[in-house]
Amino acid sequence: SVISFAPIWNFLTDSTTAVAPEVWPVIVLPTKSEVSPAVAIVSPVLSTALDALDIPLNDAYGQTESSGVLTISLPHARKPGSVGRAIPGVELRIADDGEIMAKGPNVFAGYAENEEATNEALNNEWLATGDIGELDTDGFLKITGRKKEIIITAGGENVTPSLIEDVVKANRLVSEICLVGDTMPYLIALITKNEDAAGNLSADEIHSEIEEHIEKINQQFARSHQIKKFVVLPRQFTEADGELTPTMKMKRSVIHEHYAQEISDLYNEDTD
Repeated sequence: SVISFAPIWNFLTDSTTAVAPEVWPVIVLPTKSEVSPAVAIVSPVLSTALDALDIPLNDAYGQTESSGVLTISLPHARKPGSVGRAIPGVELRIADDGEIMAKGPNVFAGYAENEEATNEALNNEWLATGDIGELDTDGFLKITGRKKEIIITAGGENVTPSLIEDVVKANRLVSEICLVGDTMPYLIALITKNEDAAGNLSADEIHSEIEEHIEKINQQFARSHQIKKFVVLPRQFTEADGELTPTMKMKRSVIHEHYAQEISDLYNEDTD
């Protein structure tokens, strides 16, 4: 059976309704099933964790301009962190800038009465998806970010924020993280804390644990991709404040606007 995983995942992980992982299979799947999530791309960490709980997760990928699906994972052909292989008739390639390009009979012919938008989306029948990704030697596609979200530092380095953010969020105290660094000399991070995990910890203890975690993570990345500074914000990002979409994706520009002072303070520390 195919179910929408979004409301279930939100229930399992929401700070007010958090459920112990060992009982997830009972709540999510009362009978053995395959799960195809109707949510944003699931991280390899979560996918592997669900596998360990005997909850197979089959990702698929596509968009309106591709009439739905471009790739799909199958029970006998899947890799954690990937969205599977191209469906029959679809060709995939990665452009020089990392953008995923797709071609096939399911790709749309263009936008009605909007030649400019059509020309931006299509290049010799190849659909520019707007997503950044990687194709491995077995044909499995991995989504690494959105092209419009790419951070270009003052040094000209292209940084895919989600790759770093996903690793930072593996820490128990981190609820959400928004990287900042476009046109700036280095990366900084706006972090919201996991209220349940934080418990009675002091602000200094929370900052210290997250700092230690980030220091370890930085060793995995090139210098231009390392987080130099961060701030733990006093509240969560919310849909009500316009910082999240209805599907809980961050609206980075809104977050940057709301926390412009905190961002300025972090960068100006060097000049104090």
